[in-house]
Amino acid sequence: MPELRPRRQINITFKCNLSCPYCYVKNFKPEKKEISLSSFSKILSWFKKQNIQNGVSILGGEPTQHPKFDKILESMEKNELKSTLYTNGLTKNPLYLLSDSINYIIINYNHPPLISKEKQRKIEDTISFLTGKKNFTLRLNVNKYTDISEIMKICKKYNINSIQLSLVFPSEKRDNLFFKRGVLKSESQKLYEYIRELLDTGIKASVEEPLPFCAFDKKERKFLKKEANLFGECGSGRLYAINPDLSVVPCVIFQESLPKVFLTDFENEKELVEHLEKFTSSLKWEKYLFEECKTCVFNHRKLCQGSCLTYKI
Repeated sequence: MPELRPRRQINITFKCNLSCPYCYVKNFKPEKKEISLSSFSKILSWFKKQNIQNGVSILGGEPTQHPKFDKILESMEKNELKSTLYTNGLTKNPLYLLSDSINYIIINYNHPPLISKEKQRKIEDTISFLTGKKNFTLRLNVNKYTDISEIMKICKKYNINSIQLSLVFPSEKRDNLFFKRGVLKSESQKLYEYIRELLDTGIKASVEEPLPFCAFDKKERKFLKKEANLFGECGSGRLYAINPDLSVVPCVIFQESLPKVFLTDFENEKELVEHLEKFTSSLKWEKYLFEECKTCVFNHRKLCQGSCLTYKI
């Protein structure tokens, strides 16, 4: 299960130097694509009032593409805010990744044919640069082009012994590459096989998105919970994302599904989370992804919502 504590994401830019076909926001066209330093400062002030100093993720888009990324890092350092950075590894200046404001880095790993061999080498350059200097891991968004042997090679080459795995899920408008609901259970089973294969080579893989419990038998569920952090309910709602215009959504994927609200509309984080959870809770437990969810004990006990909530909108 995800942590029950609120988790915060700041989308500092929606611009990116890749065009991954599975990206949840690749066709999202907001009026404001990049956060200004003054808006970022407002977020920091709001966080300070809530005594928030960690549990924050910086993402986008590709956050390192923000033209004032260095200034954003400086302002976080000044405010003693610690963060996790999500990046595709194609940064212009890897020295920025060593900032004291970044506790941990998650590199979204791609391989051909989704990217060129040249870009793959540049990602490897970033991995090589970070090795021994900063805590990081790789995240693989499993899609129809995934070759699990590719990430095994990288892990072996750079002595990486743990990674993150996620199936690709739909965007709000279903305009990305994702697994249709009809194959979701079979693809979840394939993910299970990947996890076993990785573990056999000494690589521990954790599941980073909710999976349908009914895709696995009792023995497989027990294995996945122990070895791969299997969970059935996402943190959406307790997790919230702040956009460049300071609007707030219960997950980076939900950009147009509910009335727009802004960070400054709320006096405190508790009030904000309660507002967002009214939306996500109804999706989780009042809409069913599969027919069998209606009588499933895991759903009735609020342990399994089926999968990513975007399947339900």
